[in-house]
This record gives sequence, structure tokens and C-alpha cells, in this order.
Amino acid sequence: MITCVGLLISLPYLNLNSDEQTGIQNMQGLLYLIVTETIFTYTYSVFHTFPQEIPLLLREIGNGLYRPGPYYISKMIILIPRAILGPFIYTGLVFYIAGLQGGVTGFLLFCIPVISSAIAATAYGSVMSASFESVSTASLLSVPVDFISVIFSGIFIQLGNLPPHLSWIRYTSTFYFGIEAISILQWQQILHIRCPDEPEIPCISSGIGVLNKYGYSTSNFPIDLTGLFVIYCVCHIIGFLAIWKRSKSQPVY
Repeated sequence: MITCVGLLISLPYLNLNSDEQTGIQNMQGLLYLIVTETIFTYTYSVFHTFPQEIPLLLREIGNGLYRPGPYYISKMIILIPRAILGPFIYTGLVFYIAGLQGGVTGFLLFCIPVISSAIAATAYGSVMSASFESVSTASLLSVPVDFISVIFSGIFIQLGNLPPHLSWIRYTSTFYFGIEAISILQWQQILHIRCPDEPEIPCISSGIGVLNKYGYSTSNFPIDLTGLFVIYCVCHIIGFLAIWKRSKSQPVY
């Protein structure tokens, strides 16, 4: 499945020419797809976890076999290896088929924000799964949350022009942190973008100019990784509190 998704995303961008004006949208579209596909895949893959196990969890906690803390921590640990291995393979396919910048070192660096996005997405999926009794309810609530998060990722709205009362919303978006991080890694390596011969046509002459166009900054890379880590921690804290509260319910035998 991971291989199929990687091929579907990367093949339309085969031999991507990111040093031309026409390649700017192509490159940014690919980066957007990489992060959004990762986040959606690993968010929704967790949705079934807790609703299916809650009856058994209540029964075993009621029998004194274990407490909610060790149970939830074990779930956190189990989710991490899959959120590392899957994105690593998937990113490798996309990176080399599309011909992204950086070689082996660039690929390894590129994997860091993609894997971090996947891990943060499992935490977000966990909190939605732990907070609701049915998958359908969790999925229904996640739609407006995801919609707002995608809007403030920087692809559909210019982040630099946002008023103060809205600009803070980007810092709650996993999509924003992930897309900005991989955009920085790619565009900062492109020092020159060819301009068309017609002087009246707008031209972005460097990768830094592209980052500025989308409201991104090269100095934000550590902030992006920190933001993904904070989202991971906050979501799991809320998820644990939801499981702890539900564990107080009377088990059904």
C-alpha cells in the first residue's frame, strides 16, 4: 500500500524541474501532497484503536489487571515504529522518482519532518479515537479540524498577510509545521530560478523568494520540528485523560 501511494504521488512529478518558473507550483504541490498524505494516512489509521478495545479495557481494569497509564503508554510506543518505517519507504520513493534536491544527506534530512508529521498524526488520531465512543463521531469532528488546519498550512492562504487574531492558528496545524519544514529543506538549496524572457511577467528568482511567497522562513525549521513535538505531547496528554476518564465507567460483562 505504501509503495502504491508513493508511486501515485511521485510519477506525475517525474524529473521535476524546480529551477524554472513553471516548476515552482509543481514542486510546492508535491511537497503539499507528501505531508498531507502522510498526516491523513496515520491519523485515520488510529481511529479504530480505542473504540474497539474499550469494552475489553474496562473489563480488565475492573479486574485489576493493569491501570490506564501503562495501557496508554504501550499504545504510544506501539504506534511509533510503524510511523517511522512507513514514511521512510514512502518518502524514499517520492524523493528519488521526483528527483528532489539533496542526494542521500538531503533525503535523510527530508525524512525527519515527514516522519515527525506521521508521529504527530498518530497522536492526533489517538486523541480523537480515545475521546469518542464511535469511529464515525470522531471522523465527523475531525473534518472541520482538518479543514482549518489545511487552510492555515500556507498553501491556500498567504501566512504573512494574516491579521494577528488569525495568524496564531497556524501554530496549531500539523500541516503547517510539516509543509514549511520540507519546503525549507528543498527551496533553500535552489539558489537560482530562471526567469522568462518577457520582463512584464512576474518572476521569483530564488528558492528563498519562493519561501517568502508562501510566508515561510528558513529560520523556522527548528520551530517546525518543535511544534510537531509539542502537538504530539499535548495530544497524547489529552488522549490519556480521555482514556482515564472512560476507565472509570462500569465494565460490561
